[in-house]
Amino acid sequence: MRKMAESLRKMTEKEIRDIVEEWTWGIIIAVDGDKPYAIEVRYGSDGKHIYFGSRPNGKMAKCIRENQNIIFKICDVEKSYLTRRAISVFGKAERLTKREDILYGMKMIAEKFRYTATRISKTEEQLEAIGEMMAANPEKGGPLRIAIENFSGVASLQPLDDLPT
Repeated sequence: MRKMAESLRKMTEKEIRDIVEEWTWGIIIAVDGDKPYAIEVRYGSDGKHIYFGSRPNGKMAKCIRENQNIIFKICDVEKSYLTRRAISVFGKAERLTKREDILYGMKMIAEKFRYTATRISKTEEQLEAIGEMMAANPEKGGPLRIAIENFSGVASLQPLDDLPT
């Protein structure tokens, strides 16, 4: 019988950056008044920033307009909870308003899906067209980004194969 690792270890910076590159979905955690609010989003990354979006008139956009402090979280947990990895990137959400920044953010999101998804809901051209629409009206909202500078991560202490039975 397999046992669950009883402890977690801190992940290295390389492990944290690897999980950012490996995954395509993350969770934005923001503040809504005096309580947390979270949504799942697709994202892309260039190694320096994580790029993501929310509906311009949605609840998350409202939360971020009022308080830019967010956590971007990625979790990888095996169904039986025997192995797990979780990272958090802490910082301020920056709304992109310059055309070149908006198009670059959309490109980072599109590139991640081109190389990782088996089924893409939008083509790169469609995402670029959406980026152009956002760039034409940046005050209505566009992609956001968070710098990958302040982060933490934890993982199972031992690989499953090394656990005693």
